[in-house]
Amino acid sequence: MKSFFRFYLLFSLITVAFSCSDDDSGDSQSTDPINIQFIRFGDNLVPSSVVPRTTYLDTDSNRQVTSYLNTDISGNIFKLSKLVGDDGSGLSNVISFDQNGIINSVYQQDPITGVISNKVFVLEDEATGNVYFGNEDGVQEIASGTSLSDFGNFLNSDDDLLASDALNTSKNIIEKLLFYGNDTSTNRSSLNLGALFIGAVAIIAIMALAGSATITTTVGEQINSGGNFSECQWTNSCESERRANNEENFCSIPYTDFICSEVVDVTESPCEDSDLEVIIGVDPGNLLVAIVNGDSLDYDFYWSTGEIDTGSCCDDITVSEDGTYYVIAVDDNGCVAFASATIEDDVEVDPSLLTGKTWYLTGETENSVNIFNPENCNITLEFNETQLFSTEFFGDECESSDEIPSNYEVNGNIITETAEGDTSFITILELTPFKLVLQEVDGPFTYVETYTNIFGGWSFSGNSNCVVSNGDTFTDNGSGEPLTLNNNYTVVFPDDSNGNYLSNSFTFENSILTINLSYQDFFSPACDGVNFQTAMNSLTLTYDNATNTFTGTSQSSRNDVIGSDCTRLGETCTGTVSMTR
Repeated sequence: MKSFFRFYLLFSLITVAFSCSDDDSGDSQSTDPINIQFIRFGDNLVPSSVVPRTTYLDTDSNRQVTSYLNTDISGNIFKLSKLVGDDGSGLSNVISFDQNGIINSVYQQDPITGVISNKVFVLEDEATGNVYFGNEDGVQEIASGTSLSDFGNFLNSDDDLLASDALNTSKNIIEKLLFYGNDTSTNRSSLNLGALFIGAVAIIAIMALAGSATITTTVGEQINSGGNFSECQWTNSCESERRANNEENFCSIPYTDFICSEVVDVTESPCEDSDLEVIIGVDPGNLLVAIVNGDSLDYDFYWSTGEIDTGSCCDDITVSEDGTYYVIAVDDNGCVAFASATIEDDVEVDPSLLTGKTWYLTGETENSVNIFNPENCNITLEFNETQLFSTEFFGDECESSDEIPSNYEVNGNIITETAEGDTSFITILELTPFKLVLQEVDGPFTYVETYTNIFGGWSFSGNSNCVVSNGDTFTDNGSGEPLTLNNNYTVVFPDDSNGNYLSNSFTFENSILTINLSYQDFFSPACDGVNFQTAMNSLTLTYDNATNTFTGTSQSSRNDVIGSDCTRLGETCTGTVSMTR
């Protein structure tokens, strides 16, 4: 059996490689003769259901694959639900797809009773491209894969196109599974995957053959590619002998048990719209805490370290070495979620970067979900050598505040905070002179807070359109000019006539920076004893936490100075401004 499995996988890889090879036009179809029948189902588009649409029959091997598609409330097909392979063994092999057209499980099913066996979930980590599959016996990670070209576009029907789109979307998973099945160093016996993989690869091979078809004529929907290749209709009739009608212009389907027993229905896929998610929080001492968000009473947790546990909301392990660890959570319906975390040596941070600043909260997530509302009043942190002061502002105009002092110390990248007898551990994920990112785990919740130090130097750029008091116009553009936000909430502004301020202030509230200032702009010679104009400038800018920048608008003006024999004209300007670091 093992040698047959190796041979079949090798043959399948060769078949897929030839069927999916690219040509100069980018079309993966081939004109080589093939022996495939496309057997179309009749009018069976029941609204809001899962229905069979096409059986792809390889007449050489007498194996078939039937595509099942989801229909919407109007009865239109819109997504591939599963591919069902049959070979007369008495068990159907099924590849199931999620709502995004990605393979999420492989299993065998009795076509008469509907009993499912040998089910293996499949999960793809989009960040790394690694694929994970497993069941109650454990989880296998696959990092390497064979290389396949895109599956062909099949023929010209909607169900063919939906099938090929789903296979192309899952191509990375297919490549990883083929590599795993053909890798002599892997051990499939622990997950009982031998027969299951043979069935799954057979499905993939037949679909690759179907994707290589070329339409040579569409008269009467007869398609020929040099071999016994045709398209025909099936009456959908299921007699007691479970055979299709073989009258003129109709095809016979060898294996109809699965199709005729109607073991597939909408309720069979409870994970279709599942919002199951899991995250990993890292506590001091390399304690990894998995926290799940879902509707089940219990969840199975599969860790990359080999631990398998069951819990109602969360699970934890302690690891002794640095590295990346993952967990897979499976709920009562068999829905699957994935998360990973990286353990590194404690990052030494410079505690002096914390002190002497006011840190403004500019971003917050709870279990990786954004909960920051820029409409809320400010929350700030201020550190001295031994104490942390957390201040929350409130009121209609954010005019009131509550300040909570606490003691703290920094060890590595961990802040140990003590307030009123309670101790908490806060991880510093990032610390620069202008940015502070903190993570804190509180029971089933992991919070990540981003703070910004807006004080200090910025690079200022502006583009203004100005109108002189006599009606003339001009533009005033500048970039890269220095602007400083002082910690006493005053500004050193470009072109401010050496700081001769009449008024100077700024506020930062709800992520909005508002600068208002006026100053004396001196000139020479004097005009009837007056040697300055009064300049006013007002800016409103919005902070972008992702880019650490401000963007907004500006308004400025200078007054006229008119003497008996001299005139110094004023102007008004409006424009756009930005501040970067």
